[in-house]
Amino acid sequence: MMRVLVVDDEQPVVDGLCHLIGKDESGDFQVVGQARSGREAVDKARALSPDIMLLDVNMPGLSGLDAAREIRKRGDMPVFILVTAYERFDIALEAVQLGIVDYLLKPVQKSKLAEALAKAADLVRKRAESERGELERREAEDRLLPLARHGVLRALMMGEGTGPAFADALGQVGWTAPWCLAAVLSFQPPAGCTDRDDWARSAYGQAASLIEYKAGAMLGPLSGTLCAALAPLSGLADAGRAEAVVSDALAPVLDSGRVRLAFGPPELVAEASESYRVALSLLSGDGASVRPAEDGPEPGAGSWDFEADFLDGLRAGSVEKARLALESVLPPAGVPVGSALRSRLAGALSVAYADLARRGLMDDASALAALDLGGVAGAADTAALAAAVRTRFAELGAAATRGPRRSRAVAAALDYITANFSSPLSLESTASAAGVSPGHLSRLFTDELGMGFTDYLIDARIRRARELLSEPGASVKEVSMACGYSDPNYFSRLFKKVCGLSPTAYAAGIREETDD
Repeated sequence: MMRVLVVDDEQPVVDGLCHLIGKDESGDFQVVGQARSGREAVDKARALSPDIMLLDVNMPGLSGLDAAREIRKRGDMPVFILVTAYERFDIALEAVQLGIVDYLLKPVQKSKLAEALAKAADLVRKRAESERGELERREAEDRLLPLARHGVLRALMMGEGTGPAFADALGQVGWTAPWCLAAVLSFQPPAGCTDRDDWARSAYGQAASLIEYKAGAMLGPLSGTLCAALAPLSGLADAGRAEAVVSDALAPVLDSGRVRLAFGPPELVAEASESYRVALSLLSGDGASVRPAEDGPEPGAGSWDFEADFLDGLRAGSVEKARLALESVLPPAGVPVGSALRSRLAGALSVAYADLARRGLMDDASALAALDLGGVAGAADTAALAAAVRTRFAELGAAATRGPRRSRAVAAALDYITANFSSPLSLESTASAAGVSPGHLSRLFTDELGMGFTDYLIDARIRRARELLSEPGASVKEVSMACGYSDPNYFSRLFKKVCGLSPTAYAAGIREETDD
């Protein structure tokens, strides 16, 4: 229902208009107030927020047009209908500029009033739709802007933060500064942490709220244990101040001793990747410009635990995460390569090959041949090491993406279930073996496998039972025990419910097929 404010210095006119609206237009319009002067009209427009105002032109003091102008100036947006004793063509232009939709001549005719109100109501609705559309557009932008910024920062982390295209992408997400300063944050869970991913996400969330609102910097997505940040600079002289602002903003998480921060040099936005590359090498290298964790690892090439992120990425099918983990410890060109880093890289790659073979994503012969990692372990310099690692990773990444995506926790849980079919298994014992909480493992099973833990366990055990029942001489009792069911009767009922046949009938059918 449209809200109407009636304004006229003559009370009989006010009463007549209110009567017509109340009698003939009561279904769509409601008179919410009256005013006897222009000044009172301005005050009541603010207090009552009418959709439509019937406004007398000639009033003592503030005229109708003056009142409309003042109401517009204050930001209120009712639709005006002028009421006048005679036609005034001289005010037509100003009336249009003020958004006055129509005028009525006194004495006001019922039909003319109905037409004017209908026209005004239509305009109110169109404005509302337009404002709603604009609001929805802005809300959509607000929702998508963080995702767009993450995309830009992800490109930076992948070495694509260079050239005019990157500068244009930054501009599209609200970046206006000509210079930038890249930073890298590393989130290292404390010893004994049972859920590394949850811990890192929590610490990252705290860092994001601090750096974006207190330092005005953009923070990229969490990839493994790393994320990139980009601080705006108006010029080279701002670099020191920007470092201080970002460090101070992140003080609560840095002081926890489990988050490390490194800065690159100031660069033009088209060369942001160079600033990020230096920051990354500093974080994993000699520690210059790094605020170290109080009880974290000492700075040094490959000093933090990159292996877990590398293997987690491959097991989840996230080539990007795995590649970032490796790239994060490759030293810059010209930096001497230590034997410890070469050995750790070779070890991580060998574990990855074995893991892919175990999961059936690479045949055993190929995996065994690939374990000759002399090119990595014996690399003479940085360039040779980087080339050898990247060549091997291309092979690993291609194999990893051929299989279903599994997180480290789910992969560990599946291994545990396969190795312990004959033992009593529960969500709690499996979660403990996988190093996560039961609730977290339950959610991972649903997300990654499309079924709950119990359903998966039953499915896996029945599949194993079918395999065993197909072997000559297998007894129902032996198969039941081998699949973790101590009660053969319960096993038989469950098998029939799932397969439609009893174990005995199923085995007999298999034998008949074999005999044929």
